[in-house]
This record gives sequence, structure tokens and C-alpha cells, in this order.
Amino acid sequence: MPNRRLLIVALLAFVVGGSTIAGVVISSAGSEPSQAQRIPCPTIGPAGQTGEMTCYESIPSPYTGGAKEFGPYRLLPPGTKFIERDYGNPPLTSDFADVTDQPRIRSWRTYVAPPEGVLERTLAGRSLRGEPLQILATWDVRGKPVDVITTAYPSQLLPIDVYLHFPDSRISVTAETIGGRFAIVDQPSAGPAPNVGYIAIWLDGFEVAFRSAEHDHKVLRSLAETVAARRK
Repeated sequence: MPNRRLLIVALLAFVVGGSTIAGVVISSAGSEPSQAQRIPCPTIGPAGQTGEMTCYESIPSPYTGGAKEFGPYRLLPPGTKFIERDYGNPPLTSDFADVTDQPRIRSWRTYVAPPEGVLERTLAGRSLRGEPLQILATWDVRGKPVDVITTAYPSQLLPIDVYLHFPDSRISVTAETIGGRFAIVDQPSAGPAPNVGYIAIWLDGFEVAFRSAEHDHKVLRSLAETVAARRK
């Protein structure tokens, strides 16, 4: 899903091994084209391509201002170089624990039960110093799986930096509201497609991200709307 993101790089990237969505990529609402420059191509492309290829590279620039606040997110202008932030002393490996006790996970404030008619196929959790950090679930929606990732964000880790893409990007990620909640929607510029992007909503201190290899964003949006409505 969930690029993600999902983003609190100093903590969550270490915790979830890149499965979270904290560092989200989002499309710019402006009309400025990308600043990518043509560069020599390697002999073999990143996906194993060979033969004639055209390669571009966009050199990021240091942040000079212009970010916009959107709920827990800070939307950074296109082309912004990664901003290192000081989150204090990182936790130790021993501070984290995998949780397999499903009744315990379901008692967490961050637990999101599947809507009526949707089955919960798998459920696992991670804690930090005994406190809920992340819940990883798989829901069965009409026989097809949807991954649901719930991540808690302590206040000291906010806002979540969102690096905008130029409008000619092939991925369109928008900041909007779903069911009255702040949301990030990541999908191909040509429109929703299975196995590309995710939808994430913010629920007062934690984020719930939906992604699927078989369902497109219409189903993900419906799930997000239902979850948002139940949490009011």
C-alpha cells in the first residue's frame, strides 16, 4: 500500500520496517512542472529493463518555507529535500514487543473492528514500552483481502511530514476529508487501481490505512467512510 507511508521516520520506520505510511507522497495542487533532469541510464533498469531507456532524476532542494498544515500532517512543497527532525533518544529494540493475544489487541483504543459483513482474517499487534503502537489486520471484503494498518502517533512526533509531488507525477495523492476526518488518498493519476496506493484516515491520535492488491479505491474509500462514521 497504506509508499506511506506511511513519516515519523526516526521511530516508525524502525518499528515497522517500512510498512507504515508516515512519509507520504502527495500531489501538488499547483501547475509547476517537475524539475527532473535527464541523466545517463544504467545498463539494467530497476525492474530489469534492458535496451534503450530514458532516465530522469529530480534533485531535491532544502526546505525554505511554504508548508501547509492539514490536521496532523505538514504538506511540504514539491521537490523539498528530506527534513531531518530530532525526536530525542530513539527507543531500544527491547522496548518493542510483538503481540499475538487477539483479545488484548481488541481491547486497545486503537483497535478498529471490521464493518458489518466484513470478516477479520488476521490480527497482530506491536507495542512500545507496553503501550499500543501498531495493529496489522487483514479483512475479507467479498472474498478479497484488504490490509488495515493502524498506527499510533504520540504528540511529540507530530506533525507528520508529507512530501508533495509535482503535478506531472504519475501518482496522485490528495489531502481531503473522508467522513469528516483528515485523510490522505494515494492512487495512480489515471484513477483508482488495485495494488497501487492506499487511503489513510486520522482518528484522534492514530491513523488507519487501507490498501488492497485486489480491491480498488472505491472499496477502500467505502471502508474508510464507515470507520470514520463509527468513531464520531
